[in-house]
Amino acid sequence: MNLRRVNEFPWAASLFSVGAAGWLVAFVLEEGSKLRAPTLLLAATATLLAQAVAAIRIRGALGSLLLLLAVYWAIGYVARPSLLLWLKPSPRINDSLADRRISWDYFAAVSEILERAVPGFLLLLAVALSLRRFAHSNNAGSRGSLIRADHGLVLMGLGWLIRAYTGLDGAPSQSATLSSTAVVTLTLLPTVAAGLIFIGVDHLSRSTITVVVVSEAAWALIAATKAPILAIIVFGVVRLFMRGGRVPLRMVGVYTALALCAFFAVQRIKTELGILTRTDVVESYYPTVVQFFYPILARFDALQANVDAVGAGPYSYLSLGEVITHLLQAMLPQQILGEKGQLAGAAWGSILRPQAGGPAQAGANLAEGPIAEGWVLAGWAGTVLEILFLAFAIILVARLFQGRTVFAVAFAVSMTVQPLLFERGMLGIAEGMGKSLQLAAIGSLVLMLLGASAHGHTLSSKMASHRKSSPKPPYKNPLRTPPNGGHQDSGIS
Repeated sequence: MNLRRVNEFPWAASLFSVGAAGWLVAFVLEEGSKLRAPTLLLAATATLLAQAVAAIRIRGALGSLLLLLAVYWAIGYVARPSLLLWLKPSPRINDSLADRRISWDYFAAVSEILERAVPGFLLLLAVALSLRRFAHSNNAGSRGSLIRADHGLVLMGLGWLIRAYTGLDGAPSQSATLSSTAVVTLTLLPTVAAGLIFIGVDHLSRSTITVVVVSEAAWALIAATKAPILAIIVFGVVRLFMRGGRVPLRMVGVYTALALCAFFAVQRIKTELGILTRTDVVESYYPTVVQFFYPILARFDALQANVDAVGAGPYSYLSLGEVITHLLQAMLPQQILGEKGQLAGAAWGSILRPQAGGPAQAGANLAEGPIAEGWVLAGWAGTVLEILFLAFAIILVARLFQGRTVFAVAFAVSMTVQPLLFERGMLGIAEGMGKSLQLAAIGSLVLMLLGASAHGHTLSSKMASHRKSSPKPPYKNPLRTPPNGGHQDSGIS
């Protein structure tokens, strides 16, 4: 890591040093020491704080992605372990926080998990700060608007027609003839349009913002999914960071409050529809403050995936050949390959979690995360590989957010429509890249056609206006005889 670049972030560098020192201290402590878990928890907190501080200093798209990643990881790797060490909850039915596999000794389990996680945090931050110049475009500030807001709204309307085709529940209706994966992917098109409006339109009116937010909030309630809400938050944060200047705290507070209200509303709907199991009885065993944040702590389950990884052990998931095959297949549309098999998150719930002593979750697409996935693939080497891949993906997406073409920005937006960079491992991110290429191609094609149509209409209107405003030349009758009888004057008198 370049020392000159570290000195540009003094507070982040200090916190980074605290995180590294804390991990080294915990590493030399005895295996059964009760100090290892708090020390590693302090190291994780310091490292993620360093990432957040550096992200705010960096600004731009890269800063926004690093900040959001720090928030995601802080919930899974700091908040949940702190809760387990503080309360030591007993496992109960339908309790997503207390895991029976580690309830015998939360201190030992948290130590084992964070011992593998903290080096990953340190490595990601070091690589991101060292290579951040590759995520910055010198022409980003002068790009202007890439699309027109009304064209983005038209694209959103077309996406809503596809959602209506699926039966307004995110799954293909009985009349659907496309493959289910393709249809579900296309239901993300309105969210991609929302991202293009937020990122690609220079000056946004309040009415446009209201239409976009209400549209995605409505879809979140109809389909009982939190993904559109999280996507709108991501788009808003990226836009604020890319535009530079001082971030208004009042706006951040309002957006945070609205996001929490929408989050809890979707959670309530999913519970009433039977998609989620009621946890009222389970929550009653926790303090009041924990009951309020219980849905959020249960939603971000990175710690549970790491419990799976520790229980299964290294080299227990896929072989090198299977990983390469999955990565290559993930980049191609399902219509070309036919049936691809299980998605990475679904395979984690149905194959790996039972190996680790957990309940099989065949219908769920779990957030495995890079640290957990890397550990079960190849131990420490797998974790390093996953972190490097994640750093590359973040830098690529940050650079494309500042791109000068609609396709580039549409791809970056599609990568953040779902929290791929914040929750998934290398296999899940590769699957997301394949879907993002399809969404970006469709979205940019539609916008190109709309732009060409608007340009043609404007050009024809200008030509018609020019014909009306131009003076007509005097009419000359070709049969009229000239005054000299048609004879040319020779000029000789």
